[in-house]
Amino acid sequence: MLTNAGAPGYKLRRTAFLIAGLLFVMTSSLIAQQFISALEQARQLIINNNFTAAQAILLAAIHTSKEPGEAHFLLGFVYFREHDARQSLAEYTLGAASRRPTAAEFRVIGADYVLLKDFADASRWFEEATTQEPLDPSGWYLLGRSKYNEGDYLRAAECFQRVLAIHPSDVKAEDNLGLAYQALNRLPEARKAFETAISFQQVSPSKSGAPFLDLGELLLQDGQPAKAAEALRSAVLLSPSNPRAHEQLGLALRQIDNVPEARIELEKAVALAPDSSPAHFELGQVYRRLGLKEQAAHELELCQWLTATHSSVEVPNYDTSQDPGLP
Repeated sequence: MLTNAGAPGYKLRRTAFLIAGLLFVMTSSLIAQQFISALEQARQLIINNNFTAAQAILLAAIHTSKEPGEAHFLLGFVYFREHDARQSLAEYTLGAASRRPTAAEFRVIGADYVLLKDFADASRWFEEATTQEPLDPSGWYLLGRSKYNEGDYLRAAECFQRVLAIHPSDVKAEDNLGLAYQALNRLPEARKAFETAISFQQVSPSKSGAPFLDLGELLLQDGQPAKAAEALRSAVLLSPSNPRAHEQLGLALRQIDNVPEARIELEKAVALAPDSSPAHFELGQVYRRLGLKEQAAHELELCQWLTATHSSVEVPNYDTSQDPGLP
């Protein structure tokens, strides 16, 4: 039956419907604008490292929006920066229901798995990032670190070579290429890579102690403690808070019979890493060489206690160029 446009109330109802539709459009537009504004505020807070405030804004935006995908992605990044990998992955999963993650988001997803020590899954998502952006060196570097932690040293070396093909003077990539070669027992190539990484830093205002430490350790293992000590002195100068650098320098100095200075370096290593039984053991050996029997006995007892209670850790390496692989 045709509608009678002239029937009583028809024009009034039609006007009411038009007004309702207009209000709906205006309200939807306002909500969309508020959502976009909330995302911008959250991004600025993230830049300023104010993750608590960003999290509050994003949670509110998710609650009020019918299409909150972008907020889920940003919230996933916030949780990652707060080292809450599981919650971060949950948010990225929700965000992925609205669109495919970008290469940058795949890198963070991979890094979440690094935090969980799941390097196989980390590598999977870093691979996705390199597929999307094959000319971005950060994706190849992160994939290389993940593969190294998996024990796939050949693939790790290939990834670091890809970084260097894109960015030929990358110190971290060259240094980590050396570590991969060292793990593959390709020692001459490892030494060359460490020395090349050091040479890259000659014109850089900010220098890393990592290649000096890695070269020093390699030389020490190769029975060249004097040359090792030279490299390791540079490592402790550049990374004075790295217990591994002090420990390795102490070992090199002890081997060239500079026992008093070895004591100083090993005491620094123990102070920086009090839960490391190897550092206590080495310091105990130096005290024994110096005739300090009580101090030697104390260090060796600490070493035995840490080992017996499973409280011991390896001497940590705090240099950021050997990070587990985080964006």
